[in-house]
Amino acid sequence: IHITTGAHDNFIQGNEIGAGLGGATLAGPSNAVGIQIMNGSDFNAIGGDRANIEQNVITGNATIGVQINNSDNTIIGGNYIGTLDGGATYGGPNQIVGIYLENGADNTAIGDPSAVGFMNLISANMGDGISLDGSSTAVAGTVIQNNFIGTDDSGLGNIGNSGNGIYGVDCPNTIIGGAGIN
Repeated sequence: IHITTGAHDNFIQGNEIGAGLGGATLAGPSNAVGIQIMNGSDFNAIGGDRANIEQNVITGNATIGVQINNSDNTIIGGNYIGTLDGGATYGGPNQIVGIYLENGADNTAIGDPSAVGFMNLISANMGDGISLDGSSTAVAGTVIQNNFIGTDDSGLGNIGNSGNGIYGVDCPNTIIGGAGIN
């Protein structure tokens, strides 16, 4: 899914990107990027409440699971990023990073500290689970709370990312952890 050039207020929910029907198997050849939002496309929601089947399964992509570049105020919640649906196993992780935020601001809800159904599972990626890169324009005001990063869906099993759980460069006013689980 590619959204670009000022396409605002989109909902991306209930998709199996890189996974087969039901999200329990890989689909076959991978996409380059699972979901990509770029160039001033602000105020988007990726995922939602798992109880309402709004989560996305985003796995098996050749580079990145979710990429946000030069776009602000995107919510990413309730998704399986790097694993298959249910989060207990993985069959083909995202090859570089699970979530990559570059040069955007106020992506204020990666996970949600108030609702477990909006928690992301970000595991089994071949690089970092989450990477914040503001090296040309700061990634500012991002909140990362209430996620399982490097675990299974129970939070107890180890299916770690090959890189860092969370990696950040030039990301002022970022909140990691706190009220939620990380």
